[in-house]
Parts: sequence; C-alpha cells; structure tokens
Amino acid sequence: MKKFLIFLAALSMSIMLFGCGAGQSNTNDRPQEDAQAISFTEDNVSLELYESVALVLQNAEGKTLTWRSANPERLTVDENGVVFAKMAGTVTVYVSDGEKETSCTVTIIDSGYIPLLQIDLPETVQILKGDTFMLMPYVTYNGVKYTNAEFNYSATGSVSVAETGEITANSVGTGVVSITATWHGIQWETLHMEIQVSVIE
Repeated sequence: MKKFLIFLAALSMSIMLFGCGAGQSNTNDRPQEDAQAISFTEDNVSLELYESVALVLQNAEGKTLTWRSANPERLTVDENGVVFAKMAGTVTVYVSDGEKETSCTVTIIDSGYIPLLQIDLPETVQILKGDTFMLMPYVTYNGVKYTNAEFNYSATGSVSVAETGEITANSVGTGVVSITATWHGIQWETLHMEIQVSVIE
C-alpha cells in the first residue's frame, strides 16, 4: 500500500513539473525588439509658431527615410526631418525606413511674438553723389535674426533703389527709401520702414 501511494505521489509530481514546463516559453523563441530600428530621440517636441527644428533619429544612418506630417497645413516636414510651424496646435510627424514607421508629437505654441523689420544703419545716412550703398534688411522674431524674407524697395527724391536693395545717389539733396518685407507669405504692419538718405557732393 505504501509503495502504491509513493508511486501516485511521484506520478503527480511528474505531471505538475511537465505542466509548468509546457506553460513556459523558451526565451530564445520570444520575438526580440529590433535594437537597430529607427526611433526618435524625443517622442514629444515643442516649438514656437513660425520656427523650425530638425527632428533627431536614432539608428537612421545609411537608411532611406520617408517623412510625412499628419497636418501639412499646420506643420510641414522636409526630406531631412526639419519641421516648420505654420499654425498653433499639435501635429504628429511620421518617418519610415521602408520596414518600420515611428512617430513624434510636435506641439506648436503661439506666444504672441511679432516679427520686426530691422536694418543696421548709422543715425544719419549720407552718400556722395554718384556713389551707391547696399541695404541689408532682416527680420527678427523671438530674438532670432532671419534673412529669408522677401524684400521690396521703392525710392523718391535724390536716390533710386534696385531690386537688390542697392541705393544710388543721383543728385544732391534728400531721398527716401521705403522697404516692405513679406515673411512666410505674410505682411505685417511691423515689416515696413522708411529710411531718409542725404546725398552730398
């Protein structure tokens, strides 16, 4: 009788051991996450309206990437992963290497900054008759200097101005040069100025 009980106990133990073993998967059979898959260094990025930033990837070296924005009217992205903020809000940016696609959330903030048209000039602009002077205007926004605006010039009086911003002193007297800038397709009242030029012998 004792031998029979011992046999049953041993049989039950072997069944229990077999059952546990069947319930466990071999770690070698588990799908391993690809350590070389592309991924963003940051899943969430914030930037100001009208600003741009390059999104950074890991494990992207030597791979052909395709970028897309879920809302190009609000946020654009180029083939190098540089995003540009056109409207406030939140947009998801996707990138694919042909095998895996990953995403990043970009939050666009409108802090109320206003673009300003500026130009570095002395207090009094004087030019000798017959000479020329090149204007170098730029736009500042949120403390950053931008030269990618479209500038339009006009002049009256003793000077003329070319499309490039070059002023020519035609005769002795006073001239006025007007500058208007268009930045990202928009004209603000702050993107206009007039410069008085004195032409001397």
